[in-house]
Amino acid sequence: MKIAQVIIGYHERIGGYGRHVNLITEELKRRGHDVTIISTKFSPGEYKKEKGVVRLWNTPLLKITPSLLTHLLSNDYDLVHVFGYPSFQPFITCLAKEFKKFPLIFTPHYHPFGYKPAPLRKLFDLTFGSYALKKPDYVIATTDYEKRMLRRRGVKKISVILNPLKTDELRKIKGFKKKYGIKKDFILFVGRIEKDKGLQYLIPAVKGLPITLAVVGEDLGYKSKLPEQDNVLFTGSVSQDDLMSAYTECKFLVLPSKYESFGIVLIEAMHYSKPVIATRTGPVPSIVKDSGLLVHYSDINSLRDSIKKLLNDNKLRQLMGREAYRDSLIYDVKNVVDKLLIIYNEVLKKK
Repeated sequence: MKIAQVIIGYHERIGGYGRHVNLITEELKRRGHDVTIISTKFSPGEYKKEKGVVRLWNTPLLKITPSLLTHLLSNDYDLVHVFGYPSFQPFITCLAKEFKKFPLIFTPHYHPFGYKPAPLRKLFDLTFGSYALKKPDYVIATTDYEKRMLRRRGVKKISVILNPLKTDELRKIKGFKKKYGIKKDFILFVGRIEKDKGLQYLIPAVKGLPITLAVVGEDLGYKSKLPEQDNVLFTGSVSQDDLMSAYTECKFLVLPSKYESFGIVLIEAMHYSKPVIATRTGPVPSIVKDSGLLVHYSDINSLRDSIKKLLNDNKLRQLMGREAYRDSLIYDVKNVVDKLLIIYNEVLKKK
């Protein structure tokens, strides 16, 4: 099968969308399918020459990719799978479908708000977004929560397929504490350093605790607004080996975001038998279940109490860690692609 995966701002290791596309692409290729990732020159991180990736020019302001339409019309793909709402890639892909009539799948990674100002988002939803949700042959949600939201937007042909995790690549290795000079036990935050990730509440929550908070992730200009604190370490972006050793050696992960459309770092930490503390928002409660503790966004006291509870109760931490590992196994990429191919084949039969 010749498949095109369309995504804005692709990077194989940075961002949930990029890692999702990378994992299912590699598994599809392993099974003998011909997969091309079509993305933009805009990327959340640096990239080198990539095999099987086509990067098209996009306008700087709105990240519109006019040549995506030309590319899809001039190439013959058996099936096109587009990712990411709200962006203009799904709209352009649906427009190409009007002319070329190729089978089209859409995984929106939908969430009810974003970085666009509210009036612009509403305008997008009523125009480009509405069109992009109605034209595909099939829509895939990554959680039941997302499916319910999409149902309210009028989407009918929809199934839930979880975000993928390549469990056999997540090795237990050591070296993070030594490399970064961490003397005490540490808890972990993984994500971009920006306002909605909740670090402005997490940092005060660990003040005075006998623990180091290791913050792993790229600074998007928000670090300078955060309080300076002796027991907080910012590592910046790290290699995959460093990230794996951070998961291996940490006590648990804390993700106090305002909103997560999924939160793949939760699943990664859970696969290392680590409990998680996260906010009670969006699909997060359905992911965490018995694998950790939930708090309300911006509640510093509740965040601090939850951190102290897991630090002081070894039995609870181990129990939640075992639950976390078991829950993580359903996200393995092989299971995800098995379900994805059922939908691909169903859509192809109707062509």
